Amino acid sequence: MSKLDYAEGGLGQPDRTTGEQEVTVRGLGRVLISQWFTVVSGLLLSMAAGALVFALVPPSYTSSGTVVVTAPARPTNKPANPLLAFNSGLDITASILLQSLSSPLLPFRIGLVAGQDTVTMKNGGTGSSPTTGPFISITAQSPDAVRSPAIVSWVIDLARRDLADRQRALKVANRVAATLQSVVDPTPAKPVWLVPVSATGGALLLGLMITTGAACGINRAATSRQRHELAPVVPLDGVGYPPTTRKPQPLTPAMQPAVVGLSTDGRHRRTG
Repeated sequence: MSKLDYAEGGLGQPDRTTGEQEVTVRGLGRVLISQWFTVVSGLLLSMAAGALVFALVPPSYTSSGTVVVTAPARPTNKPANPLLAFNSGLDITASILLQSLSSPLLPFRIGLVAGQDTVTMKNGGTGSSPTTGPFISITAQSPDAVRSPAIVSWVIDLARRDLADRQRALKVANRVAATLQSVVDPTPAKPVWLVPVSATGGALLLGLMITTGAACGINRAATSRQRHELAPVVPLDGVGYPPTTRKPQPLTPAMQPAVVGLSTDGRHRRTG
């Protein structure tokens, strides 16, 4: 088969070494243009599938808050600013409290829904330049816009109870007990569109791949059928000879093969 035959109905020219057809951008574009009805139908179906996936996959909502461990205000004759009374002991207290909140029992203690609600906590503030210190940052994510800020509030309340219980177990007086103050209240829920957008993009990409494959398959089948219809017909008595080869002449009597038989005396006898 010539290169022209490949170029007319295929994706490209045949490889000289393997004989297989090479895929080229020009050939693929020619196929997509020739099969425009299949391409347009596939694009519409892909867009419909992407819209359906986007509607069925809901976004998640996130909320965050920050608390800080503060030292008690000690009675003194000189005025003091509690915001300046930070030391390394408060950092250790915040680290202990963070380890307690990171327990595997946390989802059961605040009633998280497995597979839907998630909570992450870290030591330090939030923002572009987080500050190390007795800060605990809490971030919750849930498919419910009302539930995500509520989860942050539940974790903060649990942290306050945990800190009070630890100091009560150590018999710390209330006047010298450390407290947990809110620095950033639970923020309003913000949608996270990563999962819906990713699922929609995957559906569109899959649809485009299926459309391209279907167009190439239909084009190849049509081309093969057309070549089969245009193929030269060889007569039955000329089987085995190319169409351009002269038809073999009938054998003359001189060219007929000799038939050898046995005579009555057992000797070979030639006939014909």
